[in-house]
Amino acid sequence: MFFEEGKAQGLFHSLKNKALYAISLEPAVALGRSIRRGQLKYDKAELELVCNLCWQTITCSTHSLDTLKV
Repeated sequence: MFFEEGKAQGLFHSLKNKALYAISLEPAVALGRSIRRGQLKYDKAELELVCNLCWQTITCSTHSLDTLKV
């Protein structure tokens, strides 16, 4: 539903939902897993940058997460 709403509002690229998930959420999950396993040190600033980059990957322009109304 989240991706469908974003695409309908013209915020997200018109990719299949699975592709949007793969390029936006899977990297964040993998990073969290690496931190939990002790492979990476937790760094708040770096995590915020990663979140912003994941968001930019799926958006058509410079929308913030607050722009999406779901």
